[in-house]
Amino acid sequence: MKRLPDDDCGFASALNVVGGKWKTDILWEINLSPRRFGELRRILSGISEKVLAQQLREMEADDLISRGISGEGAAGGIFCDRVRPQPQPCRDRDGTLG
Repeated sequence: MKRLPDDDCGFASALNVVGGKWKTDILWEINLSPRRFGELRRILSGISEKVLAQQLREMEADDLISRGISGEGAAGGIFCDRVRPQPQPCRDRDGTLG
């Protein structure tokens, strides 16, 4: 998805963060339960490994998700979990809260 220029209220920034074909589906699955990469790949049929990895990296950079190492099971591995960012108030063009 083409990135939109940032705006004063953050609407374009929000669209940049969650826009695209797969991000909302990925966020939905991670919201239900922490997921490993392989689980997401199986659940989201039709997404390539390359696209999934790219989307996860972008969402991690945007602080939507976090990754960690799980010691569960024989293999352990990387899992993705949701992050609960603090909402930022919307400001008018003059800088006052709107």
